[in-house]
Amino acid sequence: MLPPSSIPTSYFTLLFYAFAVPDATFHRRNATAKDPSSPLGGGAASPCTFYNMVSNPGIRGAVTQSTVDAARKYGLDGLDLDWEFPNNRQDMTNLAILFKEFLLAELPYAYPGSAIRKYVDSLNPMCSDCHGTWNTAVTGAHALVYDKNGVPLPKQVMGMPAYGRTWQLKGPNDHGIGAPAVRVGPGNGGIMAYKDIVDFNLANKATTVVYDHTTVSTYSYTGTNWIGYDDTRSIKNKIRFAKAQGLGG
Repeated sequence: MLPPSSIPTSYFTLLFYAFAVPDATFHRRNATAKDPSSPLGGGAASPCTFYNMVSNPGIRGAVTQSTVDAARKYGLDGLDLDWEFPNNRQDMTNLAILFKEFLLAELPYAYPGSAIRKYVDSLNPMCSDCHGTWNTAVTGAHALVYDKNGVPLPKQVMGMPAYGRTWQLKGPNDHGIGAPAVRVGPGNGGIMAYKDIVDFNLANKATTVVYDHTTVSTYSYTGTNWIGYDDTRSIKNKIRFAKAQGLGG
């Protein structure tokens, strides 16, 4: 883990510090000077945590107020609400209520289109993990671009992952996006950092790298090893897309 002092802050206008989880007993967002995290949630957070929070007015209020208090105390600019993943229509309805309550508490942020337009300043679509270890039956572009649920474009800040998702193909001859797979592939639990993908491709001379125009992403395969990721070409095209569409960043 690198210290914050190692971040070249002159290159960024906004930094996210992750992840914070509400206290399981009192449902308050606990923060200290050493750990004043701004994003709430993350991929490792229990789905029950957010479900319990958004479905119960008392818990919702405790989390909202404690989060606002922490943000004000430590000078944070806002909150990135990272719920992975709402499961049904009721979750979305409750999430819209949560957005409104954050707005009323003077800390707006992030997801269902109509609620975002009314209550939210900006949305940060991850644009990653659309496919992964939860579905090993077929390969998938985990960092595809399109479909943002009708949210105004200037409110959207596109996420681009510096890692890929891997699969083990069912056979070496069917290797496109959506090809049959049997399990996760190389890397740490089916995940590879971009630099490791580059090294892996270079080390395996038979590797084929393919840019996919439909998903604006890249994949490589060698034998039955398959990796989906963003490389310089897909990143450049995503940046062109963001500029052409007038996205927030």
